[in-house]
Amino acid sequence: MEKKYTDGDMMVDKTFAKKLGIKKNQLIVCLNVDEKILKFIRSQLPSSTKLKTELDEKDRPDIVITWFKEGDNFYKIFNVLQNTIKSNGAIWDVIPKKQVAKKKGVNLFWGDMISCVKNKFG
Repeated sequence: MEKKYTDGDMMVDKTFAKKLGIKKNQLIVCLNVDEKILKFIRSQLPSSTKLKTELDEKDRPDIVITWFKEGDNFYKIFNVLQNTIKSNGAIWDVIPKKQVAKKKGVNLFWGDMISCVKNKFG
């Protein structure tokens, strides 16, 4: 694990933010996020990073992290997000491992997302 640095009074694990390309002063939008996960994400961000859970029409986020739900239209959502983020922005989709997904009653798996992306972009 990488060394931690101090951001105000809080110790922040640089690994999480670095892996996702999150930097200070960025706008990060988390869609369909569980409160416990949101709390963790918030604790790992530099204090100057703005974090939202909804995407407003005027927003131009640097990074969007999304948890798709069953029945979501991947094509439509990706298209909207692609046209919303900054030109050098990123879209991260969190997909649970199959065993975890099944325990939670989710029937949306990594293979489904890859098929969607390949059909749309590949």
